[in-house]
Amino acid sequence: MKVRVAILLSLLVLVSLPTSAQTSPIVPAKVWKAFENEINGDNSYDLLRHLTLYHAPNGSNDDFEAEANWVAAKAREYGLTDVKIMWLGGGGKPWNVTAGEAWIVEPEEIKLGDILESPLRVATNSRSADLTAELVDVGAGTSDADYEGIDVKGKVVLASGNASAVQRQAVWKHGAAGVISYAPQRAYFPDQVAFARVSGPSPNDQGTTFAFMLSQREGDGLKARVAQYKREGKTVRVKIKIETSFLEERQGIVEGWISGTNPNNDDIVLTAHLQEEKTSANDDRSGVANMLEIARTMMKLINEGKLPRPRRNIRFWWLDEIGAQYRYFGDNPEASKTMLVNLNQDMVGAKQSVGFRVQFMSRTPYSRPSFLNDVAESVVNAVIWGNTAVPLRRGSNSSAFSAPMFALKGTREPYRAMPVPFYNSTDHMPFNDGRVGVPGISLTNWPDTYIHSTDDDLWQIDATQLKRNAFIISTTAYTIATLGDGDMPRLTALLLGGAQQRLARDSAVALNRLHDESAGTLAERYKDAVMLQLVAFQRESGAIASLRRLTTPGSPGNKLVTDVFDYVWKLSDLLRDDLANYYQATTGSDPPAEITPEEEAANKQVPAWKTSLLDSLTGKVNVPRGISGLHGHYAFEVRNLINGQRSVLDIYFQVRAAALSAGEWYYGPVEFKTVKQYFDNLEKAGAIEIEQK
Repeated sequence: MKVRVAILLSLLVLVSLPTSAQTSPIVPAKVWKAFENEINGDNSYDLLRHLTLYHAPNGSNDDFEAEANWVAAKAREYGLTDVKIMWLGGGGKPWNVTAGEAWIVEPEEIKLGDILESPLRVATNSRSADLTAELVDVGAGTSDADYEGIDVKGKVVLASGNASAVQRQAVWKHGAAGVISYAPQRAYFPDQVAFARVSGPSPNDQGTTFAFMLSQREGDGLKARVAQYKREGKTVRVKIKIETSFLEERQGIVEGWISGTNPNNDDIVLTAHLQEEKTSANDDRSGVANMLEIARTMMKLINEGKLPRPRRNIRFWWLDEIGAQYRYFGDNPEASKTMLVNLNQDMVGAKQSVGFRVQFMSRTPYSRPSFLNDVAESVVNAVIWGNTAVPLRRGSNSSAFSAPMFALKGTREPYRAMPVPFYNSTDHMPFNDGRVGVPGISLTNWPDTYIHSTDDDLWQIDATQLKRNAFIISTTAYTIATLGDGDMPRLTALLLGGAQQRLARDSAVALNRLHDESAGTLAERYKDAVMLQLVAFQRESGAIASLRRLTTPGSPGNKLVTDVFDYVWKLSDLLRDDLANYYQATTGSDPPAEITPEEEAANKQVPAWKTSLLDSLTGKVNVPRGISGLHGHYAFEVRNLINGQRSVLDIYFQVRAAALSAGEWYYGPVEFKTVKQYFDNLEKAGAIEIEQK
């Protein structure tokens, strides 16, 4: 009891520190107000008007280069320094399309489509074509059965199946000249032309092929027309004219800087990806535009003296999604050591009432604990509550919100947003990779029924949501860039309060696990509960320990971080005692402490990377990306936790506990045999070596 009281008194001292009526407990009121006044969603929207003109569906093509040059020029105009375009290797061959149209020419002339409507009319990686040929309906066109009794050699096939699958069957297997596809990406949007790709050039390339894309409604109409002509005994012939080209493999990054007062300090890296189809206003030209607006805002506030220049560098990267960062870190394996955190924006302009989309903030994975989560989440939550109608609270600006944040030409809609456990598949993923080691978060809206189609255009973008999301990223980035020893009381209070909540929540999950009879034997359920509490402590203590990077060794701030680390350890210890005592009270027996023989053997196996990141990127060593039965995000986590010190059992425990904490409905179950098999696969591939200890 004395220990509990001591901890509680310490917490009261910390959380009672003055916050100067700040909107967020960690962001100074002056900083909050400066960004709130200056961030301009309408300017982001205007930047989008230009950015949506480029078509770079697989990255680093001619349009990507033109877009990169335009972004670099804007970055210089807004005051960023050392702006340059870095060209890196890998990523496949960038593809250009400069012409593409399709016509029915017999028995009558009807235009089917043109890239002037949208370059999505031509599937990515299509080769040039100039031909007139018979059009043959092959149904879905994805199986041998679709071609029984049909001669398609030298002809163009009309198919409702996936363009790449039809290509393999119709062109490579049955000798067709090309494909007209109307495979719907979403059956309930019949007028979307969906993004599609066919196989690109390879050493064993099987020759010229193309896919011309129609919407589902257009395809259904053409199918009916072909059937009618057939009944009339008429042959349908089409003319296809497509001009495309490929470049040598490359990936690009546009880089610009706001230099800190201590340039040797750790960098805050902001990211958004340039490569996408023409229009693609939300994915991810919204992030690209917001980063430019953030650069303009920060430099204006600094130049006008409204905010001081930050202590740390703020580094801007506009790039090829995921691949460019991986290649940069592969080519520069020491580069990540100068980076403190990454903040990514991917799809941050959605008009939320169109498609009922929610803005999610991905926390870092459990393998990458960081103060970044609580700092960013505090800003996100403040914007949520300031832009959500609540009972008994009158708003201002003729709204029902207590702290409205609107753009002039944006909506007055609420802000539906939510911090959630880690997800990847966007540009914070390479930073969180265990071989890179930089904590990264992302803002991404989902679900999105317009992504990768002709519907992802300016009509469904909201300047208000652009402003809110740009505000969150800029305020968080600038705040972290200025933190130091003197900020440790506020920071430790923020992280300790969050740790209390999360540890208590995980403790509740652990206690409830004991009574879930569907989750195995009582001993297995108790082991899950203990494992969950241990990993929760590692997560929270790791986040608090990450604050040391912001302090000077031996300083009061550094000592406070150590003290708070001890508070979390003691609290976690008490919660584990509670679990053991509860088990004994409800079962009348001592808690079991056993592991299986297989787990005991795994505890003596320590995996370490045998291949460099660059070798795995260039294909010199094949690193299996996943295994059936293990969610892809958690296969990623397994790889992240490989460090030559943790055993196979340690890693299994951490991944299983993290899945239990997030909820098995979120990631699915994590089983020992699956994780063990994944390690065996990695070892057989030559990616890792497993030593016995």
